[in-house]
This record gives sequence, structure tokens and C-alpha cells, in this order.
Amino acid sequence: MMNRGEMKAYLRRKLQDEVLDYLWQDEELEDAIQDAQCEAAYRCNLIFEKDTPTTTFNTVAGVDGYAISRLFYRIDRVLVSGREIPKTTKEDVERRRCVTPSVGKPCEWFRGDDGRLHFDKAPNKEYQVKFEGCRYPAAMADDQAECEVPDDTGSIHRKLLLWAMKLLKEKEDLEVERQGDAVRHEQAFEREFGPSVNVAARVSKSLSRRHQTRVNW
Repeated sequence: MMNRGEMKAYLRRKLQDEVLDYLWQDEELEDAIQDAQCEAAYRCNLIFEKDTPTTTFNTVAGVDGYAISRLFYRIDRVLVSGREIPKTTKEDVERRRCVTPSVGKPCEWFRGDDGRLHFDKAPNKEYQVKFEGCRYPAAMADDQAECEVPDDTGSIHRKLLLWAMKLLKEKEDLEVERQGDAVRHEQAFEREFGPSVNVAARVSKSLSRRHQTRVNW
């Protein structure tokens, strides 16, 4: 496992930027590293989480919407009191609430535009809720923090940094009116983690590194 300091040192070696004054400042490298680990995790669904304090909460009577970490970009299952309930849509719930009771034990769930986990009914009492899904890695708070992306082979972290090099080289290519370096790094990244996916489907990744470190996930 590599920590952020090791990732920055690796990037500087690969970019031949080890001598002061640096071409890229530490903050630029840190932002590129955060984006790279998110990109790799999203393309391959590398971080799946369940049965943790982050994915478990208790409902409150009368409240049908609950904040969950914005790092979760996909929710696969939701269980209420140990029993899985199906997914629905906001529109379907609003339509049915006109003719059916809206208070009771939750029977269906959906993820709202606000990122919260909502139920078809406002709970009539406390229920334990567990959910399972894929998420982005949390931002590394300092240079000793380790990357959350699993690295069973010992090479995944170096390979995901191809995306960081792509981002940094894009800026350099524009400044010197050159093309090629960024494209080559992007192609190498895609060979490892697959092609790009619809950007509109992953808007939450746009949370900046600095914002993520301020949020209590």
C-alpha cells in the first residue's frame, strides 16, 4: 500500500520534477492523486462497503430521508431490520402517497436528488437500516495517509497514478502548445482500468480534495 507522500514522490520521479523550483506544486499533485484514485475506483468499482458504521443507521419516527456519505456513488442493497427492501423512484412514491398511508415500516427506498436515502414511508418507530454499495476513496488527509484503493498485486497504486500524470501533462501540453504526453498516459490508464464512463453519472466525484477533508464522512 502506498501513502500520499510515496505517491507524490513517485509522481515527481516519473515527471522528472524532483529539483526545486518544482514545476508542479504539492497541492497540484495532491489534487491529481485524489482524482486518479477516484477515477480508478469508479471505473472498476474497487471499493465495496457493507456492515460498517458508515453503512448502518437507525431511523427516527416521522423522518423518511437520511444523509449518507456523498462518497457513495452506487447503492446496491438496503435492508430494514435485517430484511432487504426493493428500490423504487421518487416519482412512484409521490404518486402512491396520494392513495396509501405514508407512515409505517419502510418497504421501498430511493436515492434522492439531495443524495439522501429516502423511504416510501416515514418510519413509525426506530428501525435499523443497513445498506451496501460502492464508493469513492476518501481524501488522504496528509502524506502518511494510505490510499484506500485495494492493491492486492502491489502495482495498482502506481498504475492509477497514470491518470494523475495525464491530468498534470494536460496542463503542460497546453502551456507549450504540444499534444501527446497526456493522451499516452490516458490510454495506458484505460488499458488497466477500462474506458471512461458517462461523466454525467458521476457528478459527485467533482467534490474537491479540500472540501472532502473538511467533511465528516
